[in-house]
Amino acid sequence: VGLNRIRNMHWLLWGIIIATLASLVTFIVGYDLYGFGEANWFISLRDSFEIDTTLMQLPRLQLFLIYTIPAILFSPIGEEFFFRGMMHASAENHLGVRGATVVNAVAFSGVHLMHHGLRWTSEGLQFAWISGSLWFMMMLALSWFFTQCRLQSGSIWPAVVAHAIFNLITNVTIFWMLL
Repeated sequence: VGLNRIRNMHWLLWGIIIATLASLVTFIVGYDLYGFGEANWFISLRDSFEIDTTLMQLPRLQLFLIYTIPAILFSPIGEEFFFRGMMHASAENHLGVRGATVVNAVAFSGVHLMHHGLRWTSEGLQFAWISGSLWFMMMLALSWFFTQCRLQSGSIWPAVVAHAIFNLITNVTIFWMLL
C-alpha cells in the first residue's frame, strides 16, 4: 500500500502546495458559478455536517475542530490507503499504472458524489447533472494528483498529507466563509 520511506521529499511539498491551491480553486469555481446556492459543492459539504442548534452555540473554533480533526486524520488515511494503496496496487497488476490510476480516480470521484451531486429526496435518488458532473471532474483531477504524489514519492504519505491539507483548507473556507 505504499508504507515506504519517502524517496522524493519534494512531492511532500508539492502535495501541500497543490492541495491548498486545489481546495481554494474548487471553492472559487463553486462560488463563481453558484454563489451560496445549493448547487455550490461547498454549500453541500457544509449542509452535510448537519450542525444542530446545540452545536451552533459552541465557539466557531471549537465547532471547526470537532468537524476538522476527523476530516484531516481519518478520511485521508483511510481513503488513501484504500484508493491509492490497495485499489491501485490490485488494479495495477491487471491494468498497468495508467489503468490503475483511472480506476482509483473514478472510484474516488464516485464516492465523493455523496458530498455533492447525489442526494436522496422524497422522489428518490437525484443527481445534480451539471454541478455534480463538475464536482466529479474536480475530484477526478484531485485523485489523479494524489496518485502522482504516491507514485512519484514512492510512498503513500505525501498523498495522505496532501489529502489532509485539501480537507483542512476546505473546512477553513466552510467554517469561516460559509457558516
